[in-house]
Parts: sequence; structure tokens; C-alpha cells
Amino acid sequence: MTDFLSRLISTEISSRLFRYVSIEAADLSKHLEGTPAFANCLIMALSPDQAEVTSLLFLPEGHIFDSGEILNMLGDAQSMDMLFFSASVCEVPIFSFSGSFRPLRFKGEEKWTLLRKQMRHETRALDVFRKASINALSAYTCFQLLRELATTQPDIYQKLIRDASDERLMKVLEHLHSTLGQEVEMDVLGSMINLSEDYMSQFFKRTFQINLQQYMMHQKVLHGLQTLVSREDLSLYHIADQIGFTDQAYFNRRFRAEYNMNPIQVRKVYRSLFKETKAALL
Repeated sequence: MTDFLSRLISTEISSRLFRYVSIEAADLSKHLEGTPAFANCLIMALSPDQAEVTSLLFLPEGHIFDSGEILNMLGDAQSMDMLFFSASVCEVPIFSFSGSFRPLRFKGEEKWTLLRKQMRHETRALDVFRKASINALSAYTCFQLLRELATTQPDIYQKLIRDASDERLMKVLEHLHSTLGQEVEMDVLGSMINLSEDYMSQFFKRTFQINLQQYMMHQKVLHGLQTLVSREDLSLYHIADQIGFTDQAYFNRRFRAEYNMNPIQVRKVYRSLFKETKAALL
């Protein structure tokens, strides 16, 4: 068992809950239609009295919000809560390193109703334990999502476990994600796992069906998206520089190519969402 896999199934998941949003289903398209999820998003559909979670939908970070798709998958829910959170082990994002995750729908159970109740309680807490408690609940959410993934999308789950079990691959990914803003040389990566530059290139493409440059560009833009929304104190220039883009204009072009929106538009969309829904800032 690799270090990554052992940490994945232990308590070493690093998770942070960025925002907790309560929203009416009718307002979903108004706020988020066509916008990428800036972090992993768990949507909880609520009963008419808002006392129970009736069904849930998980959207991986970067997934484009489609209100029609969401409402179709969640049924006739009128109100919903949305959790925006990160999840990683050794800085490798759990739900996006192993290929494309599809939206994951599953039934509401008592554990999710209890989780929602506890999460809402902690977001309102004012003591020094608030942040740690919220992030512990966020990590618990990740474990439960992995359980649901194993049951409802076994093909994706098995690929995740298979990749996480590959010691050479995880060594490379841990290095890539811990040095995301730096230049990467294929020969350096190859030397880490005793492969030539050519074999390293083949090894990576066989695993992800894209080459290293494409993978890194996607991960950089994804990280830029998360930072853009979660760190409004940072300018676009600083975000672009932080994730290794030569200039802001290049970051803007790559961002638009990925999401069909520019960074400023996305930041404004979420700013409006958080303001109008009075989202809990975590």
C-alpha cells in the first residue's frame, strides 16, 4: 500500500470548507448558470420544511453549473444547501487527479441530515474551536463521498484506487502538486522513479490520456480558479504569478479556454452569490 493510499483511507485527508451557501432552487440559474465550481461542491436538497436532506449531488471542482441538470438530478427540491470544499492528500487533490469525475447523485440518509445540522451549528459558533471543527466535518464529508463513489460509480472509484496504489505515479504527482507554480522537466521526473525521459512521457500519458503539459495546465488553471474565489485579497496578477503563468494576460486566455468565462466574471459571480445568499464565510 502506498503512502498516499494509506493516508487516503486514514485520517490524513486535508480538507477545508470554504463556504456554506443556502439557496432557493429557483435562484440557482440566476447565480451560477454556466459558471465553474470553484471548489468541490456538495449540494443537499432539502425537504419542504428544511428539516431533512432528501438527496445529494456532488460536483467536482471545475464542473460547469447547469441548473437544468442539477434540478433534474435532485428532483423537485425547492431549497438546498451547498458546501464548497477542498480535499487533498499530500497536496494531491483527491477528486481531480485521477481523470474526470462525473456528477455523483445519491439518496439522503440520516447521516447527511445530522451532518448538515452539525455543520450549520459550527458555522454559527464563535469559539476558537470553530475552524478545526468545520474542517473535521469537511474531512468526514470526503470519506462519505468516497463510500458513495465506491457504490455508485465503481469504475471511477477503482481507477482512483488503482492510481493511488501506484507508488511511482503518486511520487510524481506529489512532486508536481507541491511545486505547481514551477517549471517541470520530464527528465527530472523520470529520474525520481528511474525512468528515462521518453518512458516517463509514455507512463504519464498512458495513465491520464493526456500529456504532462496538458495535465499541468489544467491543474494550474483549476488552482487559479479556487484561489480567485477563496482569496479576494489577491489580485489576478499575483494569482497568475503564484501558479506559474508568465503574465496575467496568458492566465486570462487559458482560463477562458477552459471555462468560457474570464477570471473577473467568475469572481463577480461568486461575490454576488455569497452576498445575496449571506453565505457563511469559513
